[in-house]
Amino acid sequence: MEPATPPDGATPDPSQEVPAAVPPVVLVLVAHNPGDWFRETLSSIAAQTYPDLSVLVLDAGSDTDPTPLVAEVLPAAHVHRIADNPGFGPAVNQAVALVEGAAFYALCHDDIALEPDAIRALVEEAFRSNAGIIGPKLVDWHEPRRLLQVEIGRAHV
Repeated sequence: MEPATPPDGATPDPSQEVPAAVPPVVLVLVAHNPGDWFRETLSSIAAQTYPDLSVLVLDAGSDTDPTPLVAEVLPAAHVHRIADNPGFGPAVNQAVALVEGAAFYALCHDDIALEPDAIRALVEEAFRSNAGIIGPKLVDWHEPRRLLQVEIGRAHV
């Protein structure tokens, strides 16, 4: 963060720091009949520390409309219901037509639980390594110390 410059040209007061501009990120959450864990998934998204994060929930043909739960936990999120379940990839492709102005997309399934700084860390790594695609470390839901996958690879641009 950079300190705001006082109008009289005096030394900036560090307590008056304003956030530097950050690129907008849209988290695209694809859900299909999510289970009991869905509230925890939504709560982990709500806890993100990234300052310019929007959320689009794509409901891929769930039997029960998740909109009330999404609205309760993530009131600013948008829900788009798809009549059937085309699968994760085709559902994510629909986000491109629904979203404008995203610098980054975070593509997520309904069974994730993010650390509060996950989106911030991913954006920082994308800039640090000049990467077009970044993947997080994946751990076991019930045993978070057990790694399932670490960095699929990077596509440098």
